[in-house]
Order: sequence, then C-alpha cells, then structure tokens
Amino acid sequence: MPRIAPHAIAGICGMAIVAVLMVAQELLTHARGVGLGAWWLLLLLLPGALAAHMEWRRGRASEEAAAGAGLRAGVITAHMAAPLLIVLLVIGVITTDWARYAGQVGPEVADAAHDAALPATVLLGILAVTLAYIGCAVAGLTGALLYAGLRHMVK
Repeated sequence: MPRIAPHAIAGICGMAIVAVLMVAQELLTHARGVGLGAWWLLLLLLPGALAAHMEWRRGRASEEAAAGAGLRAGVITAHMAAPLLIVLLVIGVITTDWARYAGQVGPEVADAAHDAALPATVLLGILAVTLAYIGCAVAGLTGALLYAGLRHMVK
C-alpha cells in the first residue's frame, strides 16, 4: 500500500480547518452579527506544522524538507479555501436586496451598484482566490518553519 505524502495529509487537515472556520464564521455572523476574530486564522499554521512533524517522523529532519512540506500543505489547504470564498462571494451578491439598498442610498446609486455588481464580483473573486493561495501557502510555510525552529530549540 503506498504511503500518503505528509503534505497531502496535512493539506487535507487544513481543508477541514478552513471548512470549519468558514461555517463557524457564517453561523456566528447570522446568530450574533459578529463572526470570528482574525486571531482564528492562526489555526491555518497547523497544516504546515503537521506536515513538518510528519517529515521529521519519516526521518527527513531538515528545515528545507519541513518548509517544502508546509508550503505544499498550505497550497492544498487553499484548494478548499479559494472555492469556498468564491461561493460565499457569489451568494452574497445573489442575495443582495437591491430594493432595500435603493431605499438606503437612493435609486441612482443602487442602479450604478447593481450594474457594477458582476464586474466587481469577478474582480473580487480573482482577488479572493489570489489571497487564499498566497495566504494559505505562507501560513503553511510559516507553521512548518515555526515547528522546525521549536524542534531545534528543544533539542
């Protein structure tokens, strides 16, 4: 039976973290009007740290191996984060109450915003995907490097 690469296992765990964070964010926002704080994003360091730990357990006790595995785990994590961000963005645009918005800002402004919704959604979608991949990759790399640094300090 082939062994699953550490970065793949850690990336799948990262996907689960992303899914749980996004569901918790939406539930809390709807329940109390305030979602999770930004500090919760520190959980995205865990896939990189897990990948680094698994590399160490496999006998690859180097910072380079840990960093590479952490980076790859972050990219795998982003494979879940990016589509979820797009879905949430599209749902937000589709469920916008344009009549209510027009009552708040005026019909001219609401019409202009409605006309700009599609291009703005596409632009924000591209930005969201870019940030998801960069953010998750950096978080995975950072988690792995933190793990490697702590591992060297403990020795």
